[in-house]
Amino acid sequence: MILVVGGAGYIGSHVVNRLVETEQVVVYDNLSTGCREAVNEQAIFIEGELADEKRLTHVFSLFSIKTVVHLAAASPEVESNENPQLYYENNVTATLVLLKVMREHHVKNIIYSSTVLTYARTNEPLHEQSYIETTNSYARSKYFSEQILQDYTLAYKMNCIVLRYLNGSGSQEGDLVNAFSLALETVAKNEQVFKIYNLGNGQGSLVKEIKETNEEITNNNINLSSSRIEDQPVFIESLKKIQQELGYYAEKNLQHMISNAWNGHQNKNFNF
Repeated sequence: MILVVGGAGYIGSHVVNRLVETEQVVVYDNLSTGCREAVNEQAIFIEGELADEKRLTHVFSLFSIKTVVHLAAASPEVESNENPQLYYENNVTATLVLLKVMREHHVKNIIYSSTVLTYARTNEPLHEQSYIETTNSYARSKYFSEQILQDYTLAYKMNCIVLRYLNGSGSQEGDLVNAFSLALETVAKNEQVFKIYNLGNGQGSLVKEIKETNEEITNNNINLSSSRIEDQPVFIESLKKIQQELGYYAEKNLQHMISNAWNGHQNKNFNF
């Protein structure tokens, strides 16, 4: 059985849609940014705070959980420097609670959703060993959690895969969901592993290009400030490592991803 923490969110709900095809899934979410209606009916849903050790322990006692997919986080990075306590409590302290409960119930497998915002901004392709330069509390909280996970993997013989990405889009047929599936297969067949992988389509997209593609597909006008429209891509991930080690390939371009997301959600009242 797989526990998806944050499984009622945009990416989480699509990951759950894929997982229920072959696995029993429990979704644990506080619904602060997620949507209950987005959770697949085949999954068991439990509302709760990740930092609530008592409630989380109850969940692990009820179900035979083998692997955790950790997608829960306070994420709007623009706000994180204004209220760092919220981000460190939600993203670091709560992760420590999760890991403690996992250890108590002998659950050793975890997939962690991280961010390419851990890297220094550049127009060069980013590799997993690229220079780290976090510029806000959100990115730092994610990077600190990665370091904690690495320590736990080594000390407690856990299996952890960290996926770094930004601005996911599409549905359960998209590139990100495929990567989560491959990551789950990898931790399931290893006894001790800690790996970090970049995700994306290996291409940068201008804000102007995204705006125009959205307008073309949805027939809606999108109003953005002139400064945003002129933004240049600053995170272009190299996918060489995940391609070679997990067999992951990004098959969708920008138009495919936006069409996929629009077709999948235009008739659903999901409050993402």
